[in-house]
Amino acid sequence: MLVRIFRSTSLLPPVLLFLLAGLAMVATLPVFSPAVSENGLYLYDSLVRALGYLPTWCTALCSSLLIFGQAVHLNIVLNKHSVQFKASWLPALLYLVLASLLVPVHGFSPVTIVNTLLIFVLDKLFGLYKNPTAWGMIFDAALLLSIAALVYLPVSVLFVYLFIALALLRPLSWREWIIGLMGLAAPFFFLFVYLFLNDSLQVFLNTVLIPGIRIEPHSGQVFRSGQLISLIVVAVFFLMSVLNAQSNYYRNVAKTRVAQQLLLILVPFTLLTLWVAPDAAAYRVGLMIIPLAVFLSYFFLAGKKSWLMELYFLALIGVWVWNRLMPS
Repeated sequence: MLVRIFRSTSLLPPVLLFLLAGLAMVATLPVFSPAVSENGLYLYDSLVRALGYLPTWCTALCSSLLIFGQAVHLNIVLNKHSVQFKASWLPALLYLVLASLLVPVHGFSPVTIVNTLLIFVLDKLFGLYKNPTAWGMIFDAALLLSIAALVYLPVSVLFVYLFIALALLRPLSWREWIIGLMGLAAPFFFLFVYLFLNDSLQVFLNTVLIPGIRIEPHSGQVFRSGQLISLIVVAVFFLMSVLNAQSNYYRNVAKTRVAQQLLLILVPFTLLTLWVAPDAAAYRVGLMIIPLAVFLSYFFLAGKKSWLMELYFLALIGVWVWNRLMPS
């Protein structure tokens, strides 16, 4: 039922989406994860201090509204750039469902902020396709990605992803690559100047920047059993989605194919952020929600048997319910 409704672009899906976001917040509130502690980066630390003065329900409300905004914004970006063969509200629905499957992801963390910025970055990158005036968009995308890295340092591995995207979307131009480097360097340059003038640059480098990237695998259990089951189910659906997208790949227009390539390449880079993250925390998986939501929504949109798609969606909801009832 929900899949059929969200396949359309009417006004009913966003209204239902808002109600579902509210229900998810209420269901998550009893086990809502508090804001992840400060990580030494000024942007995120300032937000954590501000949220510390608020009650738990208010933090949950802010987090839920932000995730709802991300879902709607991602959906608008995908429809705007024709990333899927048909406009719908399914990407927003799947984004909300995936964000709710893991309680730490639904809590407030650096990833919650980074996903907001990453959607803006993707909007800029998709707009580069056959764009004669791309310099400003390249600089904006690089600047936003660099700001995201100043919220959560493992995102810096996506700097490489930016230049892979430029290689796919644009003819080779050293000027555009220099502009991208300038956008990436600008936030760090101003931060370093500020720290240098306040005589705290060396402390920041030794205690925050250098330890902020880990090159060794984490040991020990990170996820609870319910969260592991959620990840396994989502991984199975993702593989089915990729196989479905592959079978329909050449039926799409060139711009859609390039956008799908960019989103597929984003998946291993988000996995890489799990490896280099300094802490073994479950919220890190949140960076994978964007590409997973896009591919899963494509799977549900392209499915020819509506009843089967509804059953698949009910399976996702069933995993979420089971995760809430049996969190251990």
